[in-house]
Amino acid sequence: LQYFRHDVKAVIPSAENMKRQIRRYRKKVHCLPTNPKTAAEINIPDSMKTDGTGRVFLQHDTVTSRGKRVLIFATDTMLDASDCSEVDILNADGTFKNMSTAVCSDMDCSSS
Repeated sequence: LQYFRHDVKAVIPSAENMKRQIRRYRKKVHCLPTNPKTAAEINIPDSMKTDGTGRVFLQHDTVTSRGKRVLIFATDTMLDASDCSEVDILNADGTFKNMSTAVCSDMDCSSS
């Protein structure tokens, strides 16, 4: 927002308000499931296991020996483009700060 003029900033809702509006819209339009309280409650509908063109997007859904749930989302194209067998270090990213504390405690949300 730092690049907007003051008169424009005055009419833009707060970030928290925009997030709330987006969640309401998504829930209304896409009929999204309610937020789970634990990782075991995460039920990914078939419509969210593929991308917009029908390609597989949920590549892996498992529970580790420590009881932590692991979900890996990527298209086959993404995996082919990053031939993992050719690299020494593979970086990944997640949006753990947006996860509920209850769910994060059931999953391995560590940053390392």
